[in-house]
Amino acid sequence: MEQDCCQKFYPVPLQLKLVLPEYSIHVLFCIMFLCAQEWLTVGLNIPLLFYNTWRYFHSPTDTKELLYDPASVMNGDTLKFCQKEAWCKMSFFVLSFFYYLYW
Repeated sequence: MEQDCCQKFYPVPLQLKLVLPEYSIHVLFCIMFLCAQEWLTVGLNIPLLFYNTWRYFHSPTDTKELLYDPASVMNGDTLKFCQKEAWCKMSFFVLSFFYYLYW
């Protein structure tokens, strides 16, 4: 089962499919907020920008080809961490949406 999960990542790495577009859009929004001189909004987005940068350079891959290790994909601690990370990011984006909408 773990090898099946890893095989799905091999044709097009997950980094190129999901992560880079998310990070690129976030950088674009930060640049737009800087150009609009929205300092509070930039200040709220900078921590996530730094975290995304750190997370990108510390990805859980074994090699430069972004191949995932089958044993580490289904690790319970890793799954819990990734789930908490996803919930935190989703909460940030939902709160940001309403902040951008009503501010």
